[in-house]
Amino acid sequence: MHHKPYRNARRAAYPKIYDQLDAMWKALAPSRESLPAETIVMLDEILAVKAKYPKGGIGEREQKVAIKSGKLEMK
Repeated sequence: MHHKPYRNARRAAYPKIYDQLDAMWKALAPSRESLPAETIVMLDEILAVKAKYPKGGIGEREQKVAIKSGKLEMK
């Protein structure tokens, strides 16, 4: 196996994987209707977790209504 020195430098410089994924899901959320079905399922699961464990703001009941109507903004 050939050592590639840039790998460690890139790994250390990239944002954490959580931050990368969070940014991608936030970018996909507004295009929900045009996403493939399996992507919509994953987005709904992520939104459900965000609704169950909110940072603050609206209550869980209001968030569930927002999820069902597709109007919950990811934060």
